[in-house]
Amino acid sequence: MMEEVEVIEESGPQELAEALAENLSNAVILYFKAQGHHWNVMGSDFTEFHKFFGMIYEDVLEQFDPVGENLRKLGVFAPFRLDEFMSLSPIEDVEVGSDPMAMCRRSEEHTSELQSQSTISYAVFCLKKK
Repeated sequence: MMEEVEVIEESGPQELAEALAENLSNAVILYFKAQGHHWNVMGSDFTEFHKFFGMIYEDVLEQFDPVGENLRKLGVFAPFRLDEFMSLSPIEDVEVGSDPMAMCRRSEEHTSELQSQSTISYAVFCLKKK
């Protein structure tokens, strides 16, 4: 059961809420991409890449709940539909097949996007605190 969350403001800072929603969307998309790579990777190094992509999706999954709860603290609803995630994220849905190196390149790009968005979310939060 989710514990009661304290709402910071009835209608929280719009810019922060938008940045957090995009951050959550990027994380969800990265999760599904890594999960798909985990299932579909092929080649002589299958075992290593299979484990690698498994570590990525497990790590990213841990980010969902705190971001969603922080959106609720801002007084807005967290996105939860797949079409919402796709429309809020700049991450493109590109087919990479089963090539592990192509999968790694795409995962690195998605991870970089998620890190950049996290930095932006934090910066907006800090500016709102001033």
